[in-house]
Amino acid sequence: MSVQTYEQELEAWRAMQEASWRQENGWLALAGLFWLEEGESRMGTGPDMEIQLPSGKAPAHLATITLKDGKVRLTAPAGSPVYVDGQQVTDIEMMPERPGPATIVTSGSLAFFIKNEDDDFMAVRLWDNDREERQSFPGREWYLIQDAYRVTGRFEPNPHTEEFPRTFGMVAEKETLGTVKFELLGQELALQALPGRPGTLFLIFRDKTSGQSTYAPGRYMLGELGDDNTVTLDFNKAFNPPCSVTNYATCMFPPPSNHLPVGIEAGEKYVDFLH
Repeated sequence: MSVQTYEQELEAWRAMQEASWRQENGWLALAGLFWLEEGESRMGTGPDMEIQLPSGKAPAHLATITLKDGKVRLTAPAGSPVYVDGQQVTDIEMMPERPGPATIVTSGSLAFFIKNEDDDFMAVRLWDNDREERQSFPGREWYLIQDAYRVTGRFEPNPHTEEFPRTFGMVAEKETLGTVKFELLGQELALQALPGRPGTLFLIFRDKTSGQSTYAPGRYMLGELGDDNTVTLDFNKAFNPPCSVTNYATCMFPPPSNHLPVGIEAGEKYVDFLH
């Protein structure tokens, strides 16, 4: 692949990343995350609702979410504007995100589903597709493309459990697949790898730019895994977790073993949009 073709493909990839955050039911449309406890949680715009919806966007009581024995059920008053797949509903079991597919409920500009993770929690994740943030976000910023940050590493399988810090003070115990070892900026480095999309490894890392020009908790990247356990690492594609632009995402951050002692001036920079 020529340098020009590579840069064109990378710019197209970055444009898709930008669009994915602005899209309907995207990260910039998030409007709430509500933890569920056993029993009933009423949702609506009324002041006594456990799940508060944006003012003017729903009736005082839109619906009731009931968590019982690990299952979630939605019931709604007759005539309430609650829809699933375009059909008005008054009583339905809501399938959570995992194992999925999640039941997505819509009401006007609002949409919501049940977010869950390793049986640690159940929560209602809410979107409002009229949120101003979808338009007002100034855009994702990136370092200039640099070929020096495209390297080939080697994957060494070593499945084991690793603790990954998470938002809201939580910790996720994840089964890592092994270690990716590589050389960058004259140093021998290593990262613990999680499963990614087919043919890839998911890498979460911090480096010396974190908290300076890049997002303080760390960034994400996918490594392309070859049949011979070689891994193509392109730090020009390092990207921020969604927690960098919303308070309503649940993100994992790197364990100490994935804190790199170098400054990686490649990939996505940090735009302080939340403050």
